[in-house]
Amino acid sequence: MSTEEKPVKHLTPVTLVDPGTVTRVRIHSFVAGVLPLEVARGMASAAQSYIRKQLQGVAVEVTEVKETAAQACGNGSGIIAIAETTTGCYWGICKRRKSEETGKNVGKGLVKALRSGGCVDDYLQDQVVILMALAKGKSAIRTGPLTLHTSTAIHVAQLITKANFTVHNVEGEKDVYLIECEGIGHENANLG
Repeated sequence: MSTEEKPVKHLTPVTLVDPGTVTRVRIHSFVAGVLPLEVARGMASAAQSYIRKQLQGVAVEVTEVKETAAQACGNGSGIIAIAETTTGCYWGICKRRKSEETGKNVGKGLVKALRSGGCVDDYLQDQVVILMALAKGKSAIRTGPLTLHTSTAIHVAQLITKANFTVHNVEGEKDVYLIECEGIGHENANLG
């Protein structure tokens, strides 16, 4: 896999405050080495079953793969479920174990993240903080309960960049927060 990215003069702010409606869920389950494809199928089936019960009417796409020896080193398995919404929000949950219970837990984790009221999952909310701090302008992200990683990321980003963050509860919603930041507008000195 290779990618090509074009450098930018500065990051633009992001506003993710409307979670939208889930339009589809993609499940990718895989095995490698001596593990049979049936393990991937079992995990995917359990995740799909749970998600379909909880998110009725949402399209669920499933891929099950047995990685070749050239693609993987040793034995292993895993599953990832990604939900997409009408407003461009994505949530993802993944696990690396081999059982139908793992598949069901991925389904439960995804549904829990979707019902948190935020626009990003627990694993993404802390990662966007530094990008918000460096962007040129005001960013706003709606999240579910703040993780300790997010609180720490905000603290460290403020210390390093001097960006101004505010975090407050969304009125009328339990454990839903709005993280706002006036970014410092850091510019790429290598671009004219």
